[in-house]
Amino acid sequence: MSAAEVALTAVDGHPLAARRYGSEGPVVVVASATGVPQGFYARYADDLSQRGFTVYTVDYRGLGASRTLPMRDTRVDLQGWALDLQVLIDYIDATHPDRSVVWVGHSFGGQALALVRPPRHLRGVLTVGGQLAYLGHWPGTDRLGLTAIWWVAVPALSRLVGYLPGSAGLGSDLPEGVAREWARWCRSPGYLFDHVPGAAARIRGIRCPVRILHVSDDRYAPPRAMRAMAQRFPTAQVQLLRPRDLGLSRIGHFGLLRPECHAAWSDLADLYRGWCGA
Repeated sequence: MSAAEVALTAVDGHPLAARRYGSEGPVVVVASATGVPQGFYARYADDLSQRGFTVYTVDYRGLGASRTLPMRDTRVDLQGWALDLQVLIDYIDATHPDRSVVWVGHSFGGQALALVRPPRHLRGVLTVGGQLAYLGHWPGTDRLGLTAIWWVAVPALSRLVGYLPGSAGLGSDLPEGVAREWARWCRSPGYLFDHVPGAAARIRGIRCPVRILHVSDDRYAPPRAMRAMAQRFPTAQVQLLRPRDLGLSRIGHFGLLRPECHAAWSDLADLYRGWCGA
């Protein structure tokens, strides 16, 4: 894999580590899920670059190569992570002023479109597990567990430790501000739209094609949560993907962008080309 390091600066002056794969063709932004470093998407980004796209990824503040301070000293929330994406968007608009752009948002990366000014030449959006994550959208027993997590465990542990340890179940440490804002949103029926002024209007303003990819065995994004997010976009279409469609036993929340789902990547690239007229 060949990636060029792109040095950016967050709004608070902290360095942001981004990567560019390829240099020709339409631009694809792969926007990370909560707590997922950009390296997770390297194989997918490299594959897209081999298919003629220029692909960008970025580590949010406190993650991966953008983690420059002890986690207890990292002051950022989810809206701050969206500002990190905005820095990348502004860089792309300045560096590739005439290129079409596709947004591939994984989980939070799809939600973040409600928090940013989109790329100038945005031609299409694919969200993977990009749900409206109100805990009430989960079925019975899962909902009970999430109630305890979002009302008690995450706020208390984050306050006690000064951040949310990855050992709590997410795999990556999260800054306290991210964890506490995430919990607050998940307790609200409208999720982030109940807390961020202008978020609903930003989503309504996205008029390009939007594909909401719903993986059938994704426990992090149940059907009700996916439909609720799709309803926020004026042009959204929900596509159901089952593991058996790819000859697999499972895909889950993270599998589509892993190499084992390579069989789906060609079709996704064709989708992006269609959106960009390439």
